[in-house]
Amino acid sequence: MKIALVATIGCAAVLTACGSSGGSSSSTSTATSSGNFAARADAVCLRESANEVVVSRTPITSQKMAASQVDALVTALKSDLAELRQLSPPTAMKSSYQAFLAQWPALATAWLRGERALAKSGLAAYDAGIAPRVRSAIQTEAGKAGLTTCAGKLPAQEASAITALARRATLHPTASLCTVNTTARFNAVTGGIKGCLQSTTTYSKSVQVSNVQGTFPQATAIVSRIGGNQQGGVLVWALIKQGANWQLDDIYCPGARHTPKCLV
Repeated sequence: MKIALVATIGCAAVLTACGSSGGSSSSTSTATSSGNFAARADAVCLRESANEVVVSRTPITSQKMAASQVDALVTALKSDLAELRQLSPPTAMKSSYQAFLAQWPALATAWLRGERALAKSGLAAYDAGIAPRVRSAIQTEAGKAGLTTCAGKLPAQEASAITALARRATLHPTASLCTVNTTARFNAVTGGIKGCLQSTTTYSKSVQVSNVQGTFPQATAIVSRIGGNQQGGVLVWALIKQGANWQLDDIYCPGARHTPKCLV
């Protein structure tokens, strides 16, 4: 700010010699530096999220599978964290960025905790919805550091598509939802296609969709159902985008781990 102020005063005194280059150049340089930093950090978060989707496509059916999946997730996460630590944020964002980096390993901790729970208590204890909840705290810190993708800010058209899907699936469900807008993983842990088709016979009279956020191609949304022949209440939807479609990948109750009991 002092440099820009001096340049402005100088131009006021000798207008014909300065033009407008002094303060503008410094400001533009700072903005460019901030933009490059944010773009590079957001690219890492985008890659990590996409990798998480790829690795987690196979439903967990055994402790061995959980261990293999978690190992792959944690290895990739550590690599991405190392890359994020190499970036140099603008001075004004350093403390916020460090807070973001400090939160990042919480994902690995959550995955490992889920794996241990499975080993101790069986598949019913495996918390498939834990990552979106932990990621929320990470996204909060990322937003303070001036990041976008890392902060869970979806492009407007993607958030609108998710809202439209949640409304359609809740108010006017059709059989196509089970093949177009649910993942194979979701169907595998919630009763298969048959169970999904049965669920399309229920509906709500009204629905509210809020807090649509995520690091593409993953997202979460809070879906509040009211009336109809479907039990009301609040659910958290976890979705991924595959191809042109957003697909439901998990459902869990706010503040609790994933369980199909949320649906009954």
